[in-house]
Amino acid sequence: MRQVPYLGLCLGMQVMVIELARDVYESDAPNSTEFNPATPHPVIDLMPDQRDIADLGGTMRLGSYPCRLQPDSAAARAYAADLVTERHRHRF
Repeated sequence: MRQVPYLGLCLGMQVMVIELARDVYESDAPNSTEFNPATPHPVIDLMPDQRDIADLGGTMRLGSYPCRLQPDSAAARAYAADLVTERHRHRF
């Protein structure tokens, strides 16, 4: 690893997770269902509340959403809290 900081937001976060999974498992199989709906190894998938929506126009999760952080995780320490409100604009 080159220890280069990377801020993964939205699609950037998705490709970061895919690349990490591929590196850890030494496989090209991990993928996002956004890119390959039939992937046998999804590491990024549709949120459960988005699965049954047929007409996707204007149905993304928008605005603030409560996010429970793992206690004592780096994120919880950074926020100094276990529950934060994050802004979302996505369905994966």
